[in-house]
Amino acid sequence: MGMELEEKSYEIGIAAGVLLPGDVYVSLHGDNVDRNANVMLRGFIDSYVVPKLALGAYVNFGTLNLEEDIDIGFWGEDEEYRIEKTGVTILELGGAIKHRFIVSPKFAIKPALNIGYRRFFGETDFSTWNALGINGSCEFQYKISDTLLGYFESGFLSQPSGGNVDTDITFDPTFFILLGVAR
Repeated sequence: MGMELEEKSYEIGIAAGVLLPGDVYVSLHGDNVDRNANVMLRGFIDSYVVPKLALGAYVNFGTLNLEEDIDIGFWGEDEEYRIEKTGVTILELGGAIKHRFIVSPKFAIKPALNIGYRRFFGETDFSTWNALGINGSCEFQYKISDTLLGYFESGFLSQPSGGNVDTDITFDPTFFILLGVAR
């Protein structure tokens, strides 16, 4: 018989899903702007320091598409302050702490706290910014075989601090749903 869930010393996984709609606050704009649902990808590695507690690293990748352009105009040396509704690319790298609850020999639940550095890449300097990501999630894992786990993950991304030299850009918890596999 293969390795049981509680005997695993590490896990490596990938997932794809959706970041649900929400809003983004841009201080220079002075208001919230609606954000559409967007694709989200996640990769992670968890190492169990004790049988039910893992420390890990993760990467989130996706897009952030707005329902409308944020156009604040021109200032100074014809510098345009604009974020296109077509959006920006998100890359986030961070660390995680996860607890593993073994429900049965084939099923586990893993709530997690994730803290990361989030970078947004846009078409203009104004639509490129850095941020602090504080996220919560819960994985529901099912043992498919001795070496493969399938999982559903739901959680939220939040951005209590972020922006660039021109403006603060923050958002409240925004929920996501992912499906993935882990080894």
